[in-house]
Amino acid sequence: MDSVIRILYIHTAIEKGDENMIRIEILFDRQSTKNLKSGTLQALQNEIEQRLKPHYPEIWLRIDQGSAPSVSVTGARNDKDKERIMSLLEEIWQDDSWLPAA
Repeated sequence: MDSVIRILYIHTAIEKGDENMIRIEILFDRQSTKNLKSGTLQALQNEIEQRLKPHYPEIWLRIDQGSAPSVSVTGARNDKDKERIMSLLEEIWQDDSWLPAA
């Protein structure tokens, strides 16, 4: 799967006025999204929310197309939290059980 789809950009940032808000933005390049099954991006969003919200209830999540693949996480309280979030995202990506059926 990761040869077909690349996670492009995950961005987590502190939203103005809310220091506890984690922002995650994942962007896929247009070529990668052409090869995706219908519903894949929504399924990815649902899985990320399901796995992260118990640990981080205040999450702003955006999954979309971009000109280049990228992943970014900002707004974490510290480096350890950011590493944990990135690790959870990697686990989700490697576990393809959330992918929609063919």
